[in-house]
Amino acid sequence: MPSTLASADKMNKWFDIGVIFLRRGIYQNAIFKFQVDCGDDYNSPGCSPPTVTFINPNGGNPYHPLVDSSGILDVQSLVGMWDSKRCFLITLLTFVKKAFYIKEFHRGRGGVDGGGMRCERWANEEAFEAFSDNREAFIGSVKECVDKSQEMVYEEVEGGWSFEKQLEDDGVTVRASTKNGVDGILDAIMQMERTATDP
Repeated sequence: MPSTLASADKMNKWFDIGVIFLRRGIYQNAIFKFQVDCGDDYNSPGCSPPTVTFINPNGGNPYHPLVDSSGILDVQSLVGMWDSKRCFLITLLTFVKKAFYIKEFHRGRGGVDGGGMRCERWANEEAFEAFSDNREAFIGSVKECVDKSQEMVYEEVEGGWSFEKQLEDDGVTVRASTKNGVDGILDAIMQMERTATDP
């Protein structure tokens, strides 16, 4: 599961960056950082869904039909109507992960259905067209973004996660920390990933 920390000064803005580790599918081995902004009207009747923005420096954002050029995930198309009585942040985080396991993208109404998804207008039309018309090019672009996400994992993102290499005799291990001084977070995330049920 993704992991995030809320900002102490504004609980509806998750300044600390969430991190998602993808273990299978065409995005396998991607490590994407993101930020959640719940908005001032979070969970009041009729509120909009939270905004999820991927924050991966130097072109490391996901190449995905649901992610626009500025890194914003189309949560509305993914989740549908945000019902403040049944939708919570865990709902959102589950959908963020599921977005990367969608196997088919089609034009039309309907939302997520089984392993596929229909949408009248995609956030990244170029990615949708590549998926529809040139699957090899689409997969090549996905691989590039996955590779870039791994290359950029140690790049510091303002206000969020900082990953550091820690050399040991038997190879390289990774330690994660935040500017808030929380250590050992990566171990907790990896434990959650091992125990979480796959979508």
